[in-house]
Amino acid sequence: MAAGRLGTHKSTGAGTAVVYTVPSGKTSEVSVIVTNATVGVNNVTLFRSPTGTPSATHTIQLDSIPLAMGYERSALVLSAGERICYTTDKAGTHVVVMGVEYDSKSNEIKQQELITTNTETVVYSNTAVMDSSVNISVSLKDGSLVSDLATCDLYISATDAASGVKVHNFSITASGVTGFEKEALFISATDKLILVTSSLTGAVATTVQGYKR
Repeated sequence: MAAGRLGTHKSTGAGTAVVYTVPSGKTSEVSVIVTNATVGVNNVTLFRSPTGTPSATHTIQLDSIPLAMGYERSALVLSAGERICYTTDKAGTHVVVMGVEYDSKSNEIKQQELITTNTETVVYSNTAVMDSSVNISVSLKDGSLVSDLATCDLYISATDAASGVKVHNFSITASGVTGFEKEALFISATDKLILVTSSLTGAVATTVQGYKR
């Protein structure tokens, strides 16, 4: 069982790089740290992808990172063959994947979706008879770093957003805060996670991951 630092990468220019791939027969639970170690602003998109060529659906976080700044995305649950990868527009982006690998599990939750319209979207529905523990990441897709924006309201409900409880609301813009993460949400056997998007320009990528318990 591997544990600790599972993968690192330092960009030498613009491009896409795979930092870590989950081995065959394994499930990994990891945290990812992204840092700008060079002068200026690095535009970086972090992906959880089934291939080394990620699509917008696989976006975890899009961000413009000033010098000596960065962010962390934690408790990502990955199955065999999945990859942590990123794109950047210049040298000096450092990415570290840290975590632990287990023998493959059967209770993983992994669900990614790209939302392109102002709508109410069920991003996770707990169809099992057991409850779930999940994390959700919501981010603008890898798009315009000037004009993309969205207002996102996250609800927990057994039916629809109107009858649910709001657990997060945020305006995300490519020129400012580009996404958010909610961790350790315990979802009962009858509940859903619902994201309501409004004022949307571009697209919003959602990732729900965790375990059924």
